[in-house]
Amino acid sequence: MLYLATDEGVLKLNPRGQVARLGPDCMRIRAVAPHPQDPRLLLAASDTNGVFILHKGSWQHAVQGTAHSVVWDPQGIRAYAGLRGPRLFVTDNGGTAWREDLEVRTAIEGPGLPMPHIRGHPLDVLSILVPRPGVVYLGVEAGGVLRWMHNTGWCPVSEGLHPDIHAMSFDPHSSETLYAATGAGIYRTANEGSSWAPLLEGMDRLYTSAVAVVHIPGIVLAAAAPDPPPRWNRPGGARAVLFRSTDHGSTWQRIRSGVPEEFGEEVSAIVPDPDTPERVIATVLDGQVLKSDDAGLSWRQIASGLPAIWNAAIGPG
Repeated sequence: MLYLATDEGVLKLNPRGQVARLGPDCMRIRAVAPHPQDPRLLLAASDTNGVFILHKGSWQHAVQGTAHSVVWDPQGIRAYAGLRGPRLFVTDNGGTAWREDLEVRTAIEGPGLPMPHIRGHPLDVLSILVPRPGVVYLGVEAGGVLRWMHNTGWCPVSEGLHPDIHAMSFDPHSSETLYAATGAGIYRTANEGSSWAPLLEGMDRLYTSAVAVVHIPGIVLAAAAPDPPPRWNRPGGARAVLFRSTDHGSTWQRIRSGVPEEFGEEVSAIVPDPDTPERVIATVLDGQVLKSDDAGLSWRQIASGLPAIWNAAIGPG
């Protein structure tokens, strides 16, 4: 089942293309996280009202603030929420009670993340990765990446990495390998973030908004625009495109089958289906949903005219 984080709450899109509105009503949701085993349990992050939990059909307000990301660990035992600050909240009991991880702030103020490269830009936790138990990554927009490991705690891991982090993905075949979509292209680490390198060959635009490793070895997908959002009000809008790599991101080819020459709005998410290795979903901020059944080589539209879609996740229905 596909869950969409939109300007009008969480939407659920079933395989037949039918849409159900789950709420919270009249609220912009920037990220959604279905529980990996329990379809009755859902987390939502709102950048105007904080974190909400849907449990057995009823929404409850869990954390106040400007929230941008939520995620469950693979076992569905612990969940994380990323907020502006940057701040990280954690729950170990299905979302009923949350605590703030204050050590994140200490890690930033100690050796620290670099200051935002855009003057006045707040530090937002836009992405959270849990590649395996005992390891968590935070992608901080205009800041960099923080990593938590059970034996070292929190520390910045941004050597060689552009600090404007928009999205992250890890390789399911190698949890030490991560990819980051930044304001200056796609970056990769093969050593759990100790060092990063840019992957730019074949990309003709570098303001990347999404990256995902498909569940087929070597295939990585990315979305990019030529310029940042302040220039998207020009004719043609964002002029975003999709890229595909078959060699772990070392080289990229532009995807043209089943997609427009350029998208007028940002491609907001690329979501591989964990149960079907060749299947991938992409969402566009203008309310489009696209699907590929050949690992991103070709696409078709499965929904349009929806509220602005900020992110998406696949979970039990």
